[in-house]
Amino acid sequence: PIGDEIPYRLRSMADRFRASQGATVVIAGEPAPIFYASNGQLNAAIPFDVTANTSQQVLVTRDTTISVPISVDVAPAQPAIFLAPVANAPNQGSIFAVRTTSSGQTSFLAGPSSPAAAGDTLVIYCDGLGAVNQTIAPGAAAPASPAAKTNDQPQVTIVGQTSTVAFSGLTPGLVGVYQINAVVPPGVTAGDQVPVVINISGQVSPAVTIAVK
Repeated sequence: PIGDEIPYRLRSMADRFRASQGATVVIAGEPAPIFYASNGQLNAAIPFDVTANTSQQVLVTRDTTISVPISVDVAPAQPAIFLAPVANAPNQGSIFAVRTTSSGQTSFLAGPSSPAAAGDTLVIYCDGLGAVNQTIAPGAAAPASPAAKTNDQPQVTIVGQTSTVAFSGLTPGLVGVYQINAVVPPGVTAGDQVPVVINISGQVSPAVTIAVK
């Protein structure tokens, strides 16, 4: 998959995957990788091998103390595109345009100051695309060769127009971050806040925006 200009916040999120001073999160009886911890919050990733379309128990342990378990429903997918808000586009997606010119390939945030154009490839950083075609250990970075692709093929729409998807899977070298590479179709309405939506496994993501010229 193309797209080397990974947003700093995504690299930071992957770098923070670590144990959390004696706290653990257990989902379906399996330890879940923790990537953020504070006095009142733990962020953990649901392991890939947790069975979808089930209700599973989640509990937190700290030293010898165990929380009361709660039930969560596990869906095959629940897509959401990461945000990279800017001053005049508060719902700007973390979506980079890759453009090939006679002088080479460039990559840039598809925002109001650097809009995408028809034919550009969008690298959409997201989460919740579901199972992939490889076994990925909980908390492990995604492989590069071969890349881990999603079992289900997503549909990407830009202002309601369907985009051609070239890749859908985990971003190599990161933990729990997906990307979709999709081409901006011709005839997309220009604007600074053009909506982009992912549909996968019957689930639709909240709309984010990009700029298109």
